[in-house]
Amino acid sequence: MPSWQPRHAPYSSAKALVIALTVNMRPEPAEHGIGCTVICPGGVATNVLNTPSHRPERFGGAAATEVTPAGGDSGQFRYRVRTAEQVARMTLRAVRRDELFVLTDGSMRSLHEDYSKEVPAAFDTATEFESDPVFS
Repeated sequence: MPSWQPRHAPYSSAKALVIALTVNMRPEPAEHGIGCTVICPGGVATNVLNTPSHRPERFGGAAATEVTPAGGDSGQFRYRVRTAEQVARMTLRAVRRDELFVLTDGSMRSLHEDYSKEVPAAFDTATEFESDPVFS
């Protein structure tokens, strides 16, 4: 998972687990006509950030600004915030099409591509080891 969210290691770790679990278990229920779709929403315009019981002081307290469907700027990139209804419609469409992922913010593609290119690079390193006489 990208490391663009400071102090979000537990959330990012849990999300990575959900993605891995969905990808790996998807073939099993498919045998019975059941699909698995993982939802990775970007920003969703809800009041959760403004609810202190959902964001205790130790995690920064309630948000200083209201979340709106207009989107925002993290300082590193601009992102799109969708309404809950938009996310629900995107999710229903993906489930009906038996798609693996629901991603709600296309503007975050480059962020994930930067992260994802690390995996092929690790495969290249493994190939280098295989051709190194020290490891033969």
